Amino acid sequence: TWEKREKMIRKEEYEDGEAVGEARGYERGVEQGIEQGIEQGIEQGIAKVAVNMLARNMSKEIILQMTGLSLEELQKLSTIRNRNQHGDHSCEKGC
Repeated sequence: TWEKREKMIRKEEYEDGEAVGEARGYERGVEQGIEQGIEQGIEQGIAKVAVNMLARNMSKEIILQMTGLSLEELQKLSTIRNRNQHGDHSCEKGC
């Protein structure tokens, strides 16, 4: 009957719309994932440069200016670098 056919058409249109919405959502998710990955990569690169600058005893003032890091971020990197460099011991052992 005409009513069954109309219901079938509506159902198909709904499913088509749903598929389009899912595809758009997937595309947006991929785009956001790529953007976040790029941002994280940039942040990691900046952190690596800052750690290398610390290792070469460059002044914190210069590092802050060149990297755009905050003093708090630089202090965290410095603490992590020191922990990795010296392990669990204190520097009383002649580091």
